Order: sequence, then C-alpha cells, then structure tokens
Amino acid sequence: MELLLNFAEEHFGLAFVTGVILVAAVLCGIVWLTVWIVKFTSGNRDLKSKIDLLPCLDHASSLEKHSGVIGEINSSLNRIDGQVDFLVRLARGDEFLQENGRFFLDEIAKLEPKTALDVENYALSVLLANSERQEFNRLKNWVNNASSLEITDGSGSVSHKDISMEDVLFVLSIPLRDRYLAGHPEVSVQ
Repeated sequence: MELLLNFAEEHFGLAFVTGVILVAAVLCGIVWLTVWIVKFTSGNRDLKSKIDLLPCLDHASSLEKHSGVIGEINSSLNRIDGQVDFLVRLARGDEFLQENGRFFLDEIAKLEPKTALDVENYALSVLLANSERQEFNRLKNWVNNASSLEITDGSGSVSHKDISMEDVLFVLSIPLRDRYLAGHPEVSVQ
C-alpha cells in the first residue's frame, strides 16, 4: 500500500492523493447515508402495512360485536360528548395518554397524515397496532374487571353494554387525535 501511495505521490502529487482519499471518504459517507435512509423508510412502510392489515381476522368479529357500544358512546366522530369523557375518566385514559402520548403522537407523525380525518383514523390504528405493548396492561386489567356500562339513549331508555378493549381504544383515540391536531396546525381541518 505504501508503495502505491509513493508511486501516486511521485507521479501525480500529494494534492491528487489527498483528493482521491477525500472523494473515497465522501462516497463512503453517501453510501452509508443511503443505506440508513432506506432502512428508516422501510420501517415506516412496515408500520403502514401493519395498519393496513387492521383489524386482523381475530379482532374483526370482536369489533363487529362491540360496534354498537362504540356507536352509542359517540354518535359523532368529530366531537367528544359526555359519555366518551365519562369512559375516558373511568379508564384513567388521560393519565395513560399523558404517560404514553408522546410515543403515539410520534407514531401518527410517521404516517404523515394530510387531513384531520387521516389523523383520526391513524390515532385509532396506532393504538390498535401497539395494544400488545406493556404500557396497555393497566388498561387491559381495567377492561377485564370493569362492570357493564349503563348507556341512556335520547329517548331515556337505559341499556347495559360490556366494555371492550376496542371501545377503550376508540375513546382514547379521540383525545389523541385532538392532541395531534393541536400540535400540528399544518394538517388540513377544512
């Protein structure tokens, strides 16, 4: 190697040798950066593909079974009414979002939402996709031990509905959506 460097220095000069070394270093840096970018963007594609697969076949029937509760809890996806607030308070959802919200907001940001509806859909999808994480154990235990929710419809009729994890995640997705929109005014709400 030393012989090669001496030959290049004698015939081409020290400036040329230094230039070749610098160009080689820059090319190595570009290759490393390209590999890093590909790995980073493929990770986002993996998350998007996971979310596209939701709900899985195991949970689809569960979501259908409990869709009545979700509909009764919140008839408008664009606002939080008293029953949603009530369930969030029961499950200590604000505390859960305070402790883990930064992670979920970052996961939503990775999906690059363009509209408020995107944020709403991604908020629920991110919660569902990550519900196997340890942070959800307290909520799972609460759901397991929760008594039926008493729901009064507009006519005053009272019904009792079992609370599912999907119900809790749905109501948590609403304040999560609102927090993301509050911190990202660039997302279209028109």
